[in-house]
Amino acid sequence: MPNLHRLLERQLRKHVRGEPGPELQRLLQAVSEAYEQQDQERQFVGRAMELSSHELLEHNRALAAAQERLLAEVEQRKRTEYRYSLAAQGANDGLWDWDLETGGVYYSPRWKAMLGYDDAEIGDGLAEWLDRVHPDDLPRLRADIDAHLRRENQNLSLEFRIRHRDGQYRWVLCRGIAVKDPERATLRAAGSLTNISDRKLAEEQLRFEAMHDSLTGLANRSLLTDRLTHSLARNGRDPANRFALLFIDLDEFKVINDSLGHQVGDKLLIEVARRLSACARKVDTIARIPGDHVARIGGDEFVMLLEDLASPEDALRVAERVHSALSEPFSLGAHDLVARGSVGIATSDGGYTRPEDVLRDADTALYQAKQSGKSCTCIFDPQMHQRAMARWSTEMELRRAIERDDFELHYQPIVNGAGRLEALEALVRWRHPTRGQVMPDAFISIAEETGLIVPLGKLVLASACRQVRRWQLEIPSLAHIAVGVNVSHRQFVSPAIVDDVERILEETGLGPQSLRLEVTETAAMQSAVKTIETMARLRAMGVLIHMDDFGTGYSSLSQLQRMPLDALKIDREFVKEMNHDETSRSIVDSIIALAHTMSLRVIAEGVETVEQAARLAGAGCDYLQGYHFGRPMPAAEVALLVERREGLGARVRAV
Repeated sequence: MPNLHRLLERQLRKHVRGEPGPELQRLLQAVSEAYEQQDQERQFVGRAMELSSHELLEHNRALAAAQERLLAEVEQRKRTEYRYSLAAQGANDGLWDWDLETGGVYYSPRWKAMLGYDDAEIGDGLAEWLDRVHPDDLPRLRADIDAHLRRENQNLSLEFRIRHRDGQYRWVLCRGIAVKDPERATLRAAGSLTNISDRKLAEEQLRFEAMHDSLTGLANRSLLTDRLTHSLARNGRDPANRFALLFIDLDEFKVINDSLGHQVGDKLLIEVARRLSACARKVDTIARIPGDHVARIGGDEFVMLLEDLASPEDALRVAERVHSALSEPFSLGAHDLVARGSVGIATSDGGYTRPEDVLRDADTALYQAKQSGKSCTCIFDPQMHQRAMARWSTEMELRRAIERDDFELHYQPIVNGAGRLEALEALVRWRHPTRGQVMPDAFISIAEETGLIVPLGKLVLASACRQVRRWQLEIPSLAHIAVGVNVSHRQFVSPAIVDDVERILEETGLGPQSLRLEVTETAAMQSAVKTIETMARLRAMGVLIHMDDFGTGYSSLSQLQRMPLDALKIDREFVKEMNHDETSRSIVDSIIALAHTMSLRVIAEGVETVEQAARLAGAGCDYLQGYHFGRPMPAAEVALLVERREGLGARVRAV
């Protein structure tokens, strides 16, 4: 602008010669000032415009940043909603959203599909949900929802059943939470519904398996105890609510299991369970027996719990039905079997308060029934308990006696037909601290049942071998002597029997030909295959095998022929009757002839008179044993017998 002002001044001076006048000076001054002011205004406007442009640029920049943040947030929300949608679909849950102000409920398509409905088939009312809940579960659901809305629990979470479109109920898990405004007023509640039917089914299966027998499907001991506890409570409130417990055990099941195999045994147990369950359904007029009141509590042991009995005698009527049901043959593939059972009964008249006491007394009655014979029934009485306690006491004392070896052996002579002492049978006696000498009849059966016969048998075998070897070395006339030792069925089928015999012979120095193991006919037949295998291994060692009590069992000639035996021992009952009973004499003669035909020796037990001795010797019996030649005696008396006896031959020949 100053350049323009100087240009104007030069142009005016060209037209006005000389110095300009005052007026011109003022004009020029005014023009100059006007131009300067205009320049200042222009500069101000320029600076103002420059400042406005900068502010506008900064504002635009802030606006762009805000827009970017908004777009990012929108994109983030979209991704979050997408992830939530994927999560909801992956979880396979149905969603619900309840507006408490309007009362409307949003149900997601998946929520509806879980119940078998399309999206348009279910409205938005709360009744669409609650009206489908199982009547037994609805009160609890309402109570939990109300408690959550009152802020008594932090979250809503419970399981219930809800009706599907097909009319069946499905188990679901409902979870949710209420949303509140700043004033703590509840505005809405939202959550999910999860189908847990498969899990519930698995849990129910586990509970069933925990309370039922896996083979038969009957109740097991745990469930029976629960039901029996309930029966005791009913009887305690009102003694007129009588009950009875039938303890059922199959007769000779072990023989079936061992001879035909466990697979056939399991099939038999399944069929027995089916018949007992059917029997329970038939006795509604006598007693009430729900399905879970028939149980299998182990092996071949079954239990029936009878309720609402009019009298204890009604339990006997049910027991008769059980015997009748079991008496019909069982067709199991290639096998037709009869599985009879024994029954023990305990009734509520015993004043019980604990289920284990009822089971104990029914088991005691069952034991008495088995002692009475097969297919028997016994009702418990207090005397049975006393006998059972005495038996238990004997068992405990017997265990301690085996640990301390409180036993001694007595020996009974066995002579040949000429009266020469050939062997001794070792017979165990228990030296009881208070009862004195206890005979085998008082404890052998208990040892058999409890398995104590195995360690007891080892003690007897070792002691007998040690003693006989000592006699052989110390008494010249007994250098040839052999010893007979009774071996129980449990001991004979034990996997360690052969190793035990070999070890004892090695430790005592007794030759195997001096040892005669005696096994009863009945015991030998219980596990014939195993018995034959064990006999063969023992015979290979040189040990002799005798079959004891022959004629009282049920062996077949084919099985007898397969057994590697050395001798048969005729049961004392036949010998006792032979002098005045023709049948007994014929049986004795037949056994002797049969044994000799099979190249076996014969030993007659129970010889008490000279007539019996002479009759047996005349019939060709190889060895004789009985009171006529000597009672069982302690080891010290055996040596005296040998020293003072002029010979046993006269006892055979004198008639």
